Amino acid sequence: MARNELKRLLNLPKNIYLTYFGIFILRLFFYFSLAILQNPKYMQVTSLERVLIFVPYPAAELLTVSFFGSLCDKIGRKPIFVTSFVLDGLAIFFYSLTKSPVLLPIISALFGMGAAASVTSSLVMIADLSPQDLHGSTMGIYDAMALAGLGGGFVGGFILMEVAPNYAHLGFVLGGVILFIMAVFSYFKIEETFKPEEIEGGNQGFVKALIDDIVAVLKDKDVQHILPVWIPVICLYGIMLNFSEQLAHDLELTKEGLPLLIVLASIGLAIFIGFPLHGFLSDKFGRKPFLIIGMFSFAAFISLLVYASATNQLLTFAVPLFIFGLGCGAFPPAALALLADISEKERAGATMGSYSVVYGIGLLLGPFLAGIILDKKIPYVPKEYQGITGLVILVWLLGLISIIGTLYLPPHLSQSHKHEKTTN
Repeated sequence: MARNELKRLLNLPKNIYLTYFGIFILRLFFYFSLAILQNPKYMQVTSLERVLIFVPYPAAELLTVSFFGSLCDKIGRKPIFVTSFVLDGLAIFFYSLTKSPVLLPIISALFGMGAAASVTSSLVMIADLSPQDLHGSTMGIYDAMALAGLGGGFVGGFILMEVAPNYAHLGFVLGGVILFIMAVFSYFKIEETFKPEEIEGGNQGFVKALIDDIVAVLKDKDVQHILPVWIPVICLYGIMLNFSEQLAHDLELTKEGLPLLIVLASIGLAIFIGFPLHGFLSDKFGRKPFLIIGMFSFAAFISLLVYASATNQLLTFAVPLFIFGLGCGAFPPAALALLADISEKERAGATMGSYSVVYGIGLLLGPFLAGIILDKKIPYVPKEYQGITGLVILVWLLGLISIIGTLYLPPHLSQSHKHEKTTN
């Protein structure tokens, strides 16, 4: 990274860095909880019960994210960000109290609402405070912090269940307490980045304004061009995340398992490095090249990971997995920066919420499509490669759809930060 850009990043308002820290903590304890709940040492559930327990999380996030995004534009960013810690803190604390398949879906839905509030409020605060020509860099750091929380939480929950599974409930209590502390910390330390105008008409006028904002964003031609292109690649992300979690759960802290854990950790490190690196480069050379690099890398990475796992050659393919993992870090910061480029400040929350809607759809749709294709028989393919062949075909089909759609984006959406609608 050029010295001048690095100096500018270091001199950004402290609000941005407090927001990064908050997202790291939120992601850390969410994936910590997920690692525990999915571990058979914590509770035994049927496949149907597992689906019913975890699907409410992305479903609730999908259904509420536009609402929270629009609220950011109507009452400010800070109240929604603080609320996200409260909602997720309650959810984690409630996890410590029950293993009921009836209550856990409700708690997961609460967690999903907290995630929706955190994603929209944090993204829009970063968009508010970052200069136009640093959108890629700041979004890249955001993605890196979220990934660090994901990896740290998942590893932390995994280790806890290996060494002290009887104390899992105390881990939930600790997570809840820390998130409540973060809510108080955010309330006093984070400054509001946007003061909305007062809305006339009382509660009815307020609700109408929320709905009008969401509709206006959906009618925005630029948003209509961007979001459909992203759905297939977020499906790829959902497939990759789901497959990686399953693979990690199959590993154990044994002499044989540790090298594989090191490989997975190195792949995560590659993606972590790729986020800020590609975000910075997208500020210099435009968003489109890095959207395409990310899409291609996702497809190649998943294909290689599936094949290497099926043939027990994960260690053999560690280097190319690292390289394609580095490329996977190109898509998210370029996508988020492009959305920040086209956002009008008065509707930035609703616009960022639209990305999260697509994100939720992809995380639900990707693993669902993968599950269907794994059961299909492909003609002329050996029996032992039936499932992975269909999955690889699906992966490249999704990747090609996104790449072709990106190639046909309007010219002004290919630029780095030179968009007339940006008001930051």
